[in-house]
Amino acid sequence: MNKPNFYSILPAIIRYDKDLTDKSKLIFSEITSLCNANGECYAQNSYFEELYNLSESTITRIIRQLKKKGYIDIKYVYKNETKEIEKRVITLPTNSHEEVVSKMTVGGVKNDQDNNIKKYNIPKGILYKESSKYPSLDEIKNYAKKREMKYVDCEYFYNYFNDSNWIDSKGRKVRSWKQKMLTWEKHEKEKRGKEEEENGKYTRI
Repeated sequence: MNKPNFYSILPAIIRYDKDLTDKSKLIFSEITSLCNANGECYAQNSYFEELYNLSESTITRIIRQLKKKGYIDIKYVYKNETKEIEKRVITLPTNSHEEVVSKMTVGGVKNDQDNNIKKYNIPKGILYKESSKYPSLDEIKNYAKKREMKYVDCEYFYNYFNDSNWIDSKGRKVRSWKQKMLTWEKHEKEKRGKEEEENGKYTRI
């Protein structure tokens, strides 16, 4: 069997999706590799079955799951004037509803998005959703103001998580920065005590 000689990509949103099995993540990664050639994957289920020694039902379930979760798009090409399927085409979503990441790491070297696409022949579609869910400092300040947070030092909060690539102290990827801010506020409020709560003062130690 001929195997594609391209990089495969596994974005954070796939890596940390607890609904996906390791096999599902592997198949997604393989699809990105096949899409590297021209942005489309024409492989049928039998290809993945043979390549990874998986059953037909397993591959079918994985493909359906990836499509249902919006990680891949599928379209069918039909034979002329018939309802008979000629081929299935799998593509990767673009940034129609999410920002494309500005930077990513490939092979341990961080480059600008355009440099990665040029150097590693990576289709833009596979860079989707990687970091669009993380906020700017202004968004954090606006949210703190909206929720009347007294105990969150916005700049400290932003730098703390941005420098760690939005991984918390337990080594887990932050899924909701707003929820993390609420938890942070509660923790700092309890830490500072009732007196600072009533006075509305906040001094970071």
